[in-house]
Amino acid sequence: MKKHRILLWLLVLALLFTACAQEAKDDATEAPATEAEVPATETEGAGEGSFSGTAKGFGGDVQVTLTIEDKKIVEAVAEGEAETPDIGGKALEQMAADMVTYNTVEVDTFTGATGTSDAVLAAAKQALDASGLALADLVKVDVTEEEVQTEYETDIVVIGAGGAGLTAARAAQEKGIKNIIVLEKMPYVGGASAQAGGFVGGGSKLQEELGMTGDSPELIYEDIMRGGENTNNPELVRFMAENMGGTLDWLIDDMNVPITQRYPSDFPEHTVQRFFIVDGGSSQLTQTLADGFEEAGGTLLLETKATEFIMDGDAVAGVMAEDKDGNAITVHAKKTILATGGFGNNLDMLTDDISNAVFYGVSSSTGDGHQMAEAIGAKMVLMEYAKLYPQGISMDGTNAGRADPTSCLTTTNNTGAIYVNMEGERVVDENLDFVSIKKATIPQTDQVIFLLMDQTAFDMWSELVNEYPSPAGRITYEEQEEWFAKDGGRPVFTRGTLEEAANEAGIDAAAVAETVAHWNEMVAAGEDTQFGREELFALDTDSQFYFVEQRLRFATTLGGLDVNTNMEVKNTADELIPNLYAAGEVTGGANGNEAMPGCMLGWSVNSGRYAGYNAADAILAE
Repeated sequence: MKKHRILLWLLVLALLFTACAQEAKDDATEAPATEAEVPATETEGAGEGSFSGTAKGFGGDVQVTLTIEDKKIVEAVAEGEAETPDIGGKALEQMAADMVTYNTVEVDTFTGATGTSDAVLAAAKQALDASGLALADLVKVDVTEEEVQTEYETDIVVIGAGGAGLTAARAAQEKGIKNIIVLEKMPYVGGASAQAGGFVGGGSKLQEELGMTGDSPELIYEDIMRGGENTNNPELVRFMAENMGGTLDWLIDDMNVPITQRYPSDFPEHTVQRFFIVDGGSSQLTQTLADGFEEAGGTLLLETKATEFIMDGDAVAGVMAEDKDGNAITVHAKKTILATGGFGNNLDMLTDDISNAVFYGVSSSTGDGHQMAEAIGAKMVLMEYAKLYPQGISMDGTNAGRADPTSCLTTTNNTGAIYVNMEGERVVDENLDFVSIKKATIPQTDQVIFLLMDQTAFDMWSELVNEYPSPAGRITYEEQEEWFAKDGGRPVFTRGTLEEAANEAGIDAAAVAETVAHWNEMVAAGEDTQFGREELFALDTDSQFYFVEQRLRFATTLGGLDVNTNMEVKNTADELIPNLYAAGEVTGGANGNEAMPGCMLGWSVNSGRYAGYNAADAILAE
């Protein structure tokens, strides 16, 4: 039974933190690559044949095999089974192709996949060294660069190719608008949406088909307002409540997005369960929309970062951008839809409360759209809020880190592991929901608690995080050892006798000894009289003890542009900025100060769909 519980939680986790991540956090969280202790291999004589090298990537070993003939790289293959397919996988493919095109192992890295990119470069150098050739020995090739188009005229320009932006583009195409350009600063589509666990679809046909009955727009409205502690914009909540079911149906029936399943666990925040997942992960949602957009004649410009709006008086008339080579791109547009995501990876935009939390979101969340809009007088709301969770692990010198919620929950469900604070006191029923554990973490010293484990508990937790299906929460055995061995700093990982481990972590050793003794007494009596935890297991006082830090964490921000239900953007005087629409995480108000499970991506696809519809209708009415 215990094994089944672990596997179930791993499945849940895989859905909740797909790819998040991330090259989960992409640039924000990746450690630099190191050469693996795997020798380079060759299959032919010096300078001719196939040669391989291996280096440590973001998720595991990356191997590069070069086939060389007449001092030319005629084939390059980069492989890394543990790298994230949607980001790291693209890095492997693109960098290997560039090695053949430019006949060099010194190619550009892939934005958003630093760990994988560094591993490819290190492994390729190792392979070239094995050939006996130096970089200078490779034949210099002349590559004719394509002429870059630097000016465009279009009906609609969408800034950002995540869930909100791509949904907007597809909706506008459905209305009959053919001339649409989508700009994306990263070399791939998806943004934070591709990393989401799923989204809400109350009132959809799928909800009824799966037997999740009794839902209504009114129930959805009440749940979302309660979840946001009534800090939400009621009009936007009503809009989402009334349209989320239709949007899910539209994605399935009209956009051919593969959605057939509900989330495998119930969420108490939802009165009626309404959380759905995309078959194969949310990256399939964004990729399907992107493919459909281009097939319908849309123009997708990757590695093209918007920098400022083009203004005609007080109206937006397009956008200035810059491509990867620094070329200035001008896009004149009748309507502009801003869908650039959040700002969690920009410390300068975070309040003190948020900046102390661990960021495990995508590296592209740098607030570009917020800053562009603010520069033309757009009104911002709820900028002090992010979607905070507990159970984050921080890194030295950065706000980036990892998230280990399901590993922790599985461990506390099956062992005597408990949460204690710096004062050595137990703080919460360890098996409560995320919000309850978050609220127990916030008032603690330095907003940190510690997962206290005996050897049995640690063995379980250690295995779970080593096998974590997403880089957002994977902590390899090697990393664990490194963190236990480090002298001070973050993350805080300590072990030894209870007194030794507590002292090293800065925890009151005498108090925590009393806490452990009291816990074991309650376990023996069969009742947790302190917090009411039902899963009771004693801690082995004769074993080695472990402390692992648990900090607040976030992947998405909740503040942004103030919009109406047409997704039109307001200025600081509460007047509409002509021709400008916004959707997704770049907006604020729909979720208030606390997004419920599935509501971030739910808002993105709903607001994106109607931003596209309304921008298209405005053009057609002109």
